[in-house]
Amino acid sequence: MENNLITIDKNIYESLKGELVTLHETVAGLEDKLRQQEVEFARMADNVPGMIYQFQLAVDGTISFPYVSSGCREFYELDPQQVEENPQLLFDMVHDDDLSRLQETINISAQSLQKWESEWRIITHSGKEKWLYGVSQPVLQPGGNIVWDGCLIDISQRVSANKLKQGEGLLNGIANATSCLLTTQNYQNSINAALAELGKAAAVDRIYIFENYSHPVTKELLVSHRWEWVADGVAAEIDFSLLQNLSYDYFSPLWYEYLSQGKPIASTVDDFPEVERKLLQAQGIRSIFVIPIKVRDKWWGFIGFEDYKTLRQWSNAEKSILQASAISFGGAIAHYQAEYELKCLNEELENRVKERTFALAASEARLQRLAGNVPGMLYQYQISTNGDVRFSYISDGCRELFGVEPEQIRRNSDIIHKMIHPDDVAGFNQSIADSVQSLNKWEYEWRITTHGGEEKWLQGFSRLEQQPDGMIFSDGCIIDISKRKLAEFQSQEQEQFLRIVYNGSEHVIFVVDVLEDGVFRYAGCNPAWEHATGIPKEKVIGKTLYELYGDVLGKQIEQTFIECLQAGTPITYEECLNFDGTPRWWFTTLNPLKDDDDRIYRLVGTTLEITERKRAEEVVRSSEKNL
Repeated sequence: MENNLITIDKNIYESLKGELVTLHETVAGLEDKLRQQEVEFARMADNVPGMIYQFQLAVDGTISFPYVSSGCREFYELDPQQVEENPQLLFDMVHDDDLSRLQETINISAQSLQKWESEWRIITHSGKEKWLYGVSQPVLQPGGNIVWDGCLIDISQRVSANKLKQGEGLLNGIANATSCLLTTQNYQNSINAALAELGKAAAVDRIYIFENYSHPVTKELLVSHRWEWVADGVAAEIDFSLLQNLSYDYFSPLWYEYLSQGKPIASTVDDFPEVERKLLQAQGIRSIFVIPIKVRDKWWGFIGFEDYKTLRQWSNAEKSILQASAISFGGAIAHYQAEYELKCLNEELENRVKERTFALAASEARLQRLAGNVPGMLYQYQISTNGDVRFSYISDGCRELFGVEPEQIRRNSDIIHKMIHPDDVAGFNQSIADSVQSLNKWEYEWRITTHGGEEKWLQGFSRLEQQPDGMIFSDGCIIDISKRKLAEFQSQEQEQFLRIVYNGSEHVIFVVDVLEDGVFRYAGCNPAWEHATGIPKEKVIGKTLYELYGDVLGKQIEQTFIECLQAGTPITYEECLNFDGTPRWWFTTLNPLKDDDDRIYRLVGTTLEITERKRAEEVVRSSEKNL
């Protein structure tokens, strides 16, 4: 046995023993630092408003969510673990009308490896409908899998506000278009002018009107292109001979079936059968809304609205308003996963230290990549009890937003504060102060001017958390909303323009609310009403028919309004009314507007006095009788 013993110098043994203890301590320190960093990032991700996620599409087509922040509880009413175990849960909540479009955007991003961005609706298990906005950056992995790092934001309030503004814009657009139809003497010019007003209000790319007629010999129903309006940059087709004398077979049997029965066609190209889809896609059409036009209760033709930019889902309000126009002419953040299993410390402790050091470096690199791929800028700043503020973390997104490096902001946060537009400085500072004082979620929109002279609109979100020692941590993000603000400003300008046209029209326009109990109550009228009827606007708004006109005349007008409700579609009629003791004749069109529940909640009327025309007709009849 003595031959198997190995002797070693005691000093060397003690030295090796000391190095072994040192290596153990180094590894333990690195492991603690790695765990602390992962915990801090997870806390920051959970505190950022919205949902940060990592979505993976494997080579075999399977999907997974390696990481989902706790924001999914607020958005989807699900725990992150549920989503990680069953990723299909999130897609099962997508609104049926939005699912194919959402999948298409993911496929396009996977093929091009370009930034993914989309808006869609979900319906949670509790029945809540929400609009979500998602943006992420795909990265192709060495094995062929594709990983998206991104975030989701709840935009339900903004979408609702935009829909309301759009509905009001469409309503004013119809009023203006109707005014064109009533005031422009030239028949062709009046329709072209009305289409132009309607096209701008509806924000579509093309509007056209086709007319039906029977072949003189075969009696086959044919259709020809009569009028058209196109947006800037869209080629006109009004002179195409191929669009004349068409059979409905050119479109689809469904077109004839629906339109001949008075039913509209509203859809995205993805929802059409393959043959029709290819025909529409070849023309660059992404969404379409076609409405039959009736003249004297006969199917005359149809009016179509086309959108070339988006897979537009036509709301019930839009459908109702655009159908009314037909009668005037006769629709993640990807999960950060860093689990490095510690290998047994046996023989090569030095190699193990190197392995752990490499794991820590890889973890830090992944953290930087994840934060860098999130659109906008993630940040964390700390407010000490004496009021000092410092940024403890700034993502690389600050380069694109502010044109400066993260380290520059960490050294001197005033560098981005000085970029704030002078008119927004006071409001920005006050919003921060209010949030710090109340510890409520901070959200604000403001302008900046970068060192390069570029002006941007930014939106910031953050949540504040006070620590036991009194220090306040703020975790948040800042995104560029310049394009959205530009669209909002343009929408406001258009709304103001249409309101000026409404108030300046020489033709009578009035709005009547249809209450739940069937009572009709005036909601508004333009100045032309006051001039024509002699009744001031202040005495009209809020009044019922009987309060305004009395029993006899109120009953007469009420009966006409009821006929419009029963028809469910716009009606046009002539009526004789007595406002000032003299009988006067009017040519009136009533347009019913429907809400999302398909209930008619409002009538919009346009009327033109035709008393002189009636007198002329009476003179002609008397002359014919005398002859």
